Amino acid sequence: MKRMSTDHPVAVYMTKRINEYYESKCPEVGIWLDERCIILHLKNFIGTRMENIVRQKEDPDVFRTLRELMMEYTLQNFTRDMKEQFGIRIKDMYYDWEERDFSGMIVGLLEGDAFAETAESFPHQYEVNERTSEITNGVERVPDRIYSFWMDERLLVIVRDGLLIPLEQELLRQGAKEMLRKTKRVLERNEFLYHSRIPEILGLEVEALYLDWQFDHDRSVLIYQFK
Repeated sequence: MKRMSTDHPVAVYMTKRINEYYESKCPEVGIWLDERCIILHLKNFIGTRMENIVRQKEDPDVFRTLRELMMEYTLQNFTRDMKEQFGIRIKDMYYDWEERDFSGMIVGLLEGDAFAETAESFPHQYEVNERTSEITNGVERVPDRIYSFWMDERLLVIVRDGLLIPLEQELLRQGAKEMLRKTKRVLERNEFLYHSRIPEILGLEVEALYLDWQFDHDRSVLIYQFK
């Protein structure tokens, strides 16, 4: 799968929308699309006004709070427009951000779960899945299923199904969704960045790592971006 050209209609649409929503004069939007998912890598999208607000705040969570409120709104329109304008039917959306440079990754798994139906193997896939299972088990439990595939030579996608333990399920029932997301992100990011050995197994160097969850479906998407 190759990255879309900047003049592709979907790329043009997303660049325009990011510019509108975040008042960014020159957002960089990289887009990958196949029958399994659509991935958007965003850079320079935050906008000068929001960046100044973020940098003036002492609370380290302010960027994440502002960003997630805006992204929830953005993704509702994005999912609708992808279906109406381009016939791309998205089942679940996931997103995460890199605070150090305000870059973001948005992943939409398409309807039909083609990633689970399409058998794809690649060198060291078994080791990648095994390490993913071990790391996840150390934080919560062994996933029911793990799927992994490359969108290009730098983007490795890992989908995990069946993660929640009873304590997490009860926290969700008690309304602690965002606290659970924040806590899991801190724990899992650290483990997958510094202790997974997946980059070493693949012989690659990590540029960034993005991960998110859809608790209603008990599913998580994790993306390694390599240099």
